[in-house]
Amino acid sequence: MMMIEVLKGSAILVAYYVLAAGVVAQLLRLIFRIPQEWVRKIYHMAYTLSIFLFFEIFSTWYNALLSVLLLMVLFFVGLAVAQSLPLYSKICPERRHGEFKFHIIAAQFSIGLLILVFWGLLGSDFYYIAVSSAMVWGVGDASAALVGKSFGKRKISHPWVDGAKTVEGALSMLVSAGIAVFLTLLFYGDKSLPVCFLAAALVAPVATAVELVSGKGSDTLTIPAASGAVTLLVITLMAQWNL
Repeated sequence: MMMIEVLKGSAILVAYYVLAAGVVAQLLRLIFRIPQEWVRKIYHMAYTLSIFLFFEIFSTWYNALLSVLLLMVLFFVGLAVAQSLPLYSKICPERRHGEFKFHIIAAQFSIGLLILVFWGLLGSDFYYIAVSSAMVWGVGDASAALVGKSFGKRKISHPWVDGAKTVEGALSMLVSAGIAVFLTLLFYGDKSLPVCFLAAALVAPVATAVELVSGKGSDTLTIPAASGAVTLLVITLMAQWNL
């Protein structure tokens, strides 16, 4: 029964990824001629939103985690084979060889880590923190990249800052990450307004700082981890004050 749920859930998730990331993204690219960077961020958001499915599909955290591991293997093998196909570069836009496969695997690993900590170790009462942390990464990082590349004028020059980051991109992430935390905790976590405000006020700047210093795609792991840690701290402290 356990393996049936894992296989069935994994099949649903694969279908979702193919539909949301493959079909929808490519149709938008063909019809509206959207830039490749927008296609990349559609993939990015499709992966982010998939965390909702994990909590809806699976009855236990270990089934969800087994599905994550299975999907990592499937995507690793599938994309390794697909890299030799002529259409690969059009469907999977890359700035360097192997980048797409790395981000897919890293995103699955990050989702698995969130499930393990905020569902498996801490219990189902904390699952909403996993969702909130994923949304900070998904919405915040996408906003920073698109705004920074489209409107960024003022470069952030610092030895710790990775790549060509801009003030405009960082501010966009700060705002969008704060909104993502607030709305997720309010509507999905059913938390009070003071908790939502405080979590947004603390998580957003931390996530923005982490994004600035995370290099070579590591923000897929560092942003959700940092966001989850800060959110858990806020929730724990506010619970002590009965808020």
